[in-house]
Amino acid sequence: MIYLTNILWDMLDNDDRKILRYFIRACNLLVARFITKNDLKKAQERLKNMTCVIENTYGPEFITSNITFALHISNCCHDYGLIYSYWLFPFKRLNGYIGSYPNSNRQIEPELMKIVLRNTLVDYHLTCRWSSGLLDESLCFLMPRKAINQHTRLQIGAEIFGSVISSQQEKNVTIFAKWKAVSDESINVYLGEVQYYFEHTLRFPEGSKTHFLVYIKWYKCASTSGVRFKHSFMELEISNTELWKTEYYEEGCDSLLAVHRILCRATKFKYITIGKHNYLSIIPLNRKFNL
Repeated sequence: MIYLTNILWDMLDNDDRKILRYFIRACNLLVARFITKNDLKKAQERLKNMTCVIENTYGPEFITSNITFALHISNCCHDYGLIYSYWLFPFKRLNGYIGSYPNSNRQIEPELMKIVLRNTLVDYHLTCRWSSGLLDESLCFLMPRKAINQHTRLQIGAEIFGSVISSQQEKNVTIFAKWKAVSDESINVYLGEVQYYFEHTLRFPEGSKTHFLVYIKWYKCASTSGVRFKHSFMELEISNTELWKTEYYEEGCDSLLAVHRILCRATKFKYITIGKHNYLSIIPLNRKFNL
């Protein structure tokens, strides 16, 4: 769904574009990890507007039961919680978790039971404090001795953020970051490409403090908001896709970012040429972590 705007935009007339954008915008709001009552209200308005455009363009006979059910999604969220965390088939989900454990595909039941018991035993030893102090002494040998530890990826919840130094995560290296400016406290969102993640440990007399940071190369912004939000028609700065220049800003102290400033992942779809400038078509993934 995240690619539909770029793929179908030139094939649709204005009414169909409105239907598509209302639907995608509503879906982006509803499937987010964090959603407010105001977001639910906006999603409900988008779905109602989509239904009205369909009825005015194609007639009431095209208002199917699925479209009618979509108008009740907001009420379901009020009753049962986020769509992201609400699972219609918990039994299948549990089977997926169990099936992810390694086994020989011959005696699955006893093998899975052994894995569960072994994990339970490990958790017990790691959480209990032995009277002899043997566990604490053993864990000291596992502590890293380096001041900086570099990582190829970062996991927040179920989301995997990759980096350039890992070829296996090349599709997950593009992110949006969000923070307030020091000068006027305005909130800005920037697009960047993660080079790597690292831990930086500062050792003080009262103890050590570890910070989790990201080294990023920032993309340059489009020259105007009209170019950046080219596919917007409802509000200027609300769009399912954004255009950013292909060039990077010069690397410096701004290339270091605390991981809690990460807003969400993004996908690079294709290159677009407008005038003499080349732009990247960026699709933000609406699984946000920084509000």
